[in-house]
Amino acid sequence: MKPAPAFGMAKPSGFQEEIELDFEEQMRREVEENRPLEELVNSETFQVKKVTIRNEKQVRNGEVTYQKVTEFIVKASTDISVRKLVFSGNSIQVKEGETIQAAIPCYKEADMIGRGFYLPREYQKEEKAIEIRLMGNDQVKPYRSTDYHDFIPKIHRRR
Repeated sequence: MKPAPAFGMAKPSGFQEEIELDFEEQMRREVEENRPLEELVNSETFQVKKVTIRNEKQVRNGEVTYQKVTEFIVKASTDISVRKLVFSGNSIQVKEGETIQAAIPCYKEADMIGRGFYLPREYQKEEKAIEIRLMGNDQVKPYRSTDYHDFIPKIHRRR
C-alpha cells in the first residue's frame, strides 16, 4: 500500500499529469523542429513602394555610433504578410517600383533547460532584412546588413 502524501502535499491530479505530458510533448516537438540559424533565413522577392533612409543612434559598451537604417515599404502579396523591411547598414540606391530580393531571418528562439533552440515561425508585417539584392540588374551585388554575419556561418560568407 502507498503511503499517504505528506501534509500540504497534494497527490498529483489527472489534470497536473496531463499538463506535464503536454509540456514533455511540446519539448519533444521543439527539439525535432530545431534548425541551424542559417536554415531559417528565407529569400523573398518584393516590389518596393517607398524607401526611407534615416540615421539611428546606437550605444554599445558605452560608445555611441550612428548607423544608417533603410526602410522599404513593399507591395502587398497574397503569399506572405510582409509589408515593411528594415535594413541596417550602408544606404542602398533603390527606387520606388524596383524589385528587390531580401534575405529575412524567420525564426523564434526557445530556451529549454539552458539550451537555446531556433524554431521556424510565420512572417510578421515588419521584418528585418539581412541582405538585399537589386533584381533585373545584370550585376546583382548583395548589400549586407551590419549583423549579417550573426546569421550566416563563415563557410557561406564568400558567396
